[in-house]
Amino acid sequence: MIWDIKDIHKEIHNALMSRKRVDVLWGSSLDNALIGLILYEHRHRNDILIGQIKKHLRQALDKIPVEDHRSGSLLGLCVAFFHQVGDNHYFQRALRKLNHCLDTLMQKELDSKFSLLNSPELVYFVARGLAAARENIPSHVLDRFIGVIKTESHQRWRDKPFRFAFYTAAGIELNVNEIIGAAKRFLTSLDMSTILPNEIIPLIWLLARYEDHLAPENGLLDTIIQQFKSQEGAFVLSDQEAEVNGRHYLSTFELALLDEAFAILEAGFVVPPNDIFDLLELHPRIKKASERLFKDGHYHNAVREAYITLEALVKEKSGISDLSGTKLMTEVFSFEYDKKDKKIKKKPILMLNTLKTLTERDEQQGFMYLFMGASLAIRNPSVHESFIRDDPFAALKLLAFASMLAKRLDEAKKTEGPKS
Repeated sequence: MIWDIKDIHKEIHNALMSRKRVDVLWGSSLDNALIGLILYEHRHRNDILIGQIKKHLRQALDKIPVEDHRSGSLLGLCVAFFHQVGDNHYFQRALRKLNHCLDTLMQKELDSKFSLLNSPELVYFVARGLAAARENIPSHVLDRFIGVIKTESHQRWRDKPFRFAFYTAAGIELNVNEIIGAAKRFLTSLDMSTILPNEIIPLIWLLARYEDHLAPENGLLDTIIQQFKSQEGAFVLSDQEAEVNGRHYLSTFELALLDEAFAILEAGFVVPPNDIFDLLELHPRIKKASERLFKDGHYHNAVREAYITLEALVKEKSGISDLSGTKLMTEVFSFEYDKKDKKIKKKPILMLNTLKTLTERDEQQGFMYLFMGASLAIRNPSVHESFIRDDPFAALKLLAFASMLAKRLDEAKKTEGPKS
């Protein structure tokens, strides 16, 4: 399924990016703020694009009317976005406007059909802002808002998966345990045969983003994703296409939700580095030298010890102890071939093959350069530390390379004793 997830995510992400325009990005400030939040956490984050979104939202902030309580959703996203990117000045400015807007909202009828609170996704956007600035929100505003979400937890949500998804997400952001419990009960009784194609989208997003909180039954998320995939013909991704025969055109908002969901799901398929280490079947000495360090998270130290061990193995097998680095590797693996006589004039101390053919001589020389490179570049602490840093997967590649050389060394035959 991993390839399905990668392919779907790539298609969704490309569709979302194709809708960006130079002057207005994705059009509305609401969409831009939501996409900014999503892309900032994206595994392939584009900092230039994040900067463009930041500039747009800074310019839009002063134009947001606090008297319109529905502006609370955009202000909530702005607060969350500026907090996320570490822009404290605009975070504080957005926060002041959000507090003013919500204070106005709480003085009005909350159950009005025109209220922000009757738009579940807008409730969620406000909740993102409240969660990011919880300590700076007046207690009466926060308590009233949480009270609305608690009341929502008594809803049955039958035929309302969209409302369920966003009120549940808002409750999770604000740690409303009542709605989390209600959501788990709803998911247990969910009948997928009654879910419409466009209703699948918020469910995928909710379960992907908040899986740890909701702990859905085994296979539920996979089932929903497979249903989405089986109905992909019902969706239109490109804004160049018109809706035909009832096909659902995915809005920029829906694409953003799917992009976030599948980015999370794709990242979730990454196998833990320690498990990969165990699967590599490293050379016993390389493994012994690096395992503890690697599994404790000291990746560049693990690589350093592996390559120190590799050099020690070369010294042990060749019998040469007074040389090191590239000089050692050259002395051990180099040979002289007389092209005229077609004979080996000087054999290497360690032969990897018979050297009878051009292919075998190329292999011997090639491995000499590989061993030299391992000594010259990778063993150098300043090189491998800057290359690896905190990346376990970069370390694994270098450990696998050291192991390959060590195993090839085991196959070598010694031709003569050490030279003075």
